[in-house]
Amino acid sequence: MSGAAGEYLDLTRVSQRPIRWAGAISLSALPRLAAAVADSGGQATVELQAIQANGQVSVHGQVQANLVLTCQRCFGSLDFPVKADFNLAWVRSEEEAVRLPDVYEPLLSLSGRVKFAELIEDELLLALPMVALHTPPQACGGDQRGKVQPPARAVKTPRSKPFTALKTLKHR
Repeated sequence: MSGAAGEYLDLTRVSQRPIRWAGAISLSALPRLAAAVADSGGQATVELQAIQANGQVSVHGQVQANLVLTCQRCFGSLDFPVKADFNLAWVRSEEEAVRLPDVYEPLLSLSGRVKFAELIEDELLLALPMVALHTPPQACGGDQRGKVQPPARAVKTPRSKPFTALKTLKHR
């Protein structure tokens, strides 16, 4: 299988024939990712294969994309290249997931049908940094939006003493 991805990846058919797919998916087709990035333009390239070995259906692959994030220091644009490898095993319950070998992450689906776009979107979201920052910090500043200005020096004004006025009223 190559070219356009179907809406679903049907893991129940892997026992009959392995699934191989290579192609691209538009980042704008991934709504949860679009909410987490500064620009959802562009594409992610994907290679994956689903096979059955030792009675376990597994999905292996790689997703690559160049994401545009917002630097949390200067609020400017930050290009963030992502290359994420994934090694998933299809499970039907939480109990099966607990018994998986450590080399696999669980792919929970009762029916064995997994939305292709959601699978790719999950892997891209997992690859995002906790806090997007330019490195080194000196790289910040190309975009001046949101740049915090140092506080202006306070002008010294004579302090008024509110109880002094009361004292003068008392002596009247």
